[in-house]
Amino acid sequence: MNTTIQVDVETKRMLEQIKRVHNIDTYDAAIQHLANKKRQSMYGFLADGKNYTMKEISAMVRDKHDRF
Repeated sequence: MNTTIQVDVETKRMLEQIKRVHNIDTYDAAIQHLANKKRQSMYGFLADGKNYTMKEISAMVRDKHDRF
């Protein structure tokens, strides 16, 4: 079943760019691509796939003069 949605001109431009860059045929597929895109937390980014604890991550991002 199809339905119509209303988006801003800028949103449509962005969806068109996503379609072009990712070789996607439809706006529906572009929206699904965005919805299914895996998001990474800052913790996940800093851990870089390793099993660091939050305390270890905190120590890595603190300046050596910070006190905690």
